[in-house]
Amino acid sequence: MKKILSLAMLIFLTACSNSKVEYVASLPCADCEAIESKLVLDNGKFILDEVYVGENSAFNESGEYTEKDGIITLKGNEERILNLKRIDGGLLLVGDDLSEPEENMRALYIYKKIEK
Repeated sequence: MKKILSLAMLIFLTACSNSKVEYVASLPCADCEAIESKLVLDNGKFILDEVYVGENSAFNESGEYTEKDGIITLKGNEERILNLKRIDGGLLLVGDDLSEPEENMRALYIYKKIEK
């Protein structure tokens, strides 16, 4: 019985310590059909994969992220910095000044959490 409880506790602690969260978005693109984007956040690190639909090009970026007051800031290997705001069910891509997209465009900039 003790072995079963120990195994159950180990499985529970392992599941709780996994902080990897994945999000997906289909973002607007001025020069292509859309940008299919996948964002993985994991213990202060991120991976961002972007496919430019219709342009036959893809980009991958990784780096570190910080979170303060519901704003996640991605700082990658490039000079680009992205800011996302936590919202119900996902993340909203916001501007450098943390401004949100106009209400009629807001839904186009949402990363939806992938439920596992």
